Amino acid sequence: MKPSLTQKRIFLVVLGILVILVGYRFVANISFPDSGIVLEKGDLFRLLPKQSLSQTFTANRDGLHEIEFLLRTPGVREGDRVDMTLADATCADAIRTGKLDVPFLNADNLYVFAFPRIADSAGKKYCVTATLHTGNKTTKYVQFFTTDAAVLGAPLTDRSTGTAMDGRSLSMRPAYVNGSFTADMRELTERISQYKPAFLKSAVITTVAVAVAILSITLVVILITI
Repeated sequence: MKPSLTQKRIFLVVLGILVILVGYRFVANISFPDSGIVLEKGDLFRLLPKQSLSQTFTANRDGLHEIEFLLRTPGVREGDRVDMTLADATCADAIRTGKLDVPFLNADNLYVFAFPRIADSAGKKYCVTATLHTGNKTTKYVQFFTTDAAVLGAPLTDRSTGTAMDGRSLSMRPAYVNGSFTADMRELTERISQYKPAFLKSAVITTVAVAVAILSITLVVILITI
């Protein structure tokens, strides 16, 4: 039995709402990673339960909104939590707090610490700290990838012992947003046009492009059959 015209219209409305919701989530979670930093899978730092690490860095523009980290699989297990704090350069005064999460569109080994935008972050030095809390009995540690300390200009520090990891810093990358939706869309367009080959390889752009293509084909097929 063929679906009625009303049923098809209801389906199109629902599909349209889903497209809008996906688009909203994409826009709401958009950020622009520091293009001068490439995340690398170097030596590993094992963060033990209730242990803390810290890493200082300098924001190179206004609108600091997120910090990306590379963790070795399996990352943060279900039941575990990595508490994050963004503080001033001395690591003493907290500015933002939160936890380490997988991004909206999950990418291999990538985790993010997202927080409300800091409008005047350009040129300021910050300290980010991470503390592991385990609720999973099988978890012994979480492993962070590191890179050359020259990338961030400061070494990774084990806050439990006060020991700096000589020559190594966290494999992490600050990300930024602008002060308005139009500015974000303008930068997104500029990045796509400037870095098209590499940028289109990212999980975000690829997934959105595939989703839009599938939904467009579906809508065309439905409209033809009405």
